Amino acid sequence: MSSRCLCTALAALVISGCASMSNRSSADLVNAELAASKKVVTLSSEKSPEEIQRAIAESSCGGGTQRMSSLAYAGPNTYVPVSSSMTFSVEQGEFGDGRKWSILRGDGVLHMAASGIVVAPADSGSTIQVLKADRSKAGQIKESVEAGTIFCRWREFDYPYD
Repeated sequence: MSSRCLCTALAALVISGCASMSNRSSADLVNAELAASKKVVTLSSEKSPEEIQRAIAESSCGGGTQRMSSLAYAGPNTYVPVSSSMTFSVEQGEFGDGRKWSILRGDGVLHMAASGIVVAPADSGSTIQVLKADRSKAGQIKESVEAGTIFCRWREFDYPYD
């Protein structure tokens, strides 16, 4: 691939907000994804936020290095191939308002949130916001979040329209 195509592809990913060259905090990545409301699926669960966070932390999902390849939009009728090695890790935290978050973070040349959830307490369990998710698979996503395996299956549930 020519250097011009690579630069165009990287620029397209950065401009679209899918990834960033800057190494932002995981909380900032979660907030950026929450702002893309069309990609957020909201669910309710009978499990508490602590139970959901614990299930994710105890799973063996989300680690390792993977080669990521995709096509990036580079202008009218123009897509360019993009490929990079990403090291994935699961990070968890809490916002000041008590909502808890878990993110599958990818770091390499670019830094991104491959997937993530935000969990808030509700009257009878939790309200869960799943980032970058496909609404048509809400039932499967809920089962995977409650089982703690959401970051093993994130590609199955990824928002399909990017």
